[in-house]
Amino acid sequence: MQQETELHKMAKAFVEHTNSGVESDQPLWDKYFSSDIVSVESDGRSWSGLDELKKKHKEWFESVTMHSGSADEMYVGKDSFSIKFSMDVEPKDGSWPRMKMTEVGVYEVKDGKVVREEFLTGEMQPV
Repeated sequence: MQQETELHKMAKAFVEHTNSGVESDQPLWDKYFSSDIVSVESDGRSWSGLDELKKKHKEWFESVTMHSGSADEMYVGKDSFSIKFSMDVEPKDGSWPRMKMTEVGVYEVKDGKVVREEFLTGEMQPV
């Protein structure tokens, strides 16, 4: 059995936070994120800095209705971890159909803080 590392604890905290249903990620940002975080979406768009990450997050939640969301299947490496997310989302403007989708978040950690996150899009199915 592998020893539980600080990265394991961090990944578990992300999963537990997501599965709690709380919309705000502020507790995670406060405890685990570097102020110089780089966030990359699967289409290549990126945001630099914690303020930009918060802006991205706010814009996402203002543009969609999140019917459900969950996290599981965490994987932990030496300096990074990943988590599989499942969502049921619908755009508020009707620009695309309601979708059930999965994505994997990959988090790179240095000195106990997430310095880079990247999201890889998985399956997308209209509901």
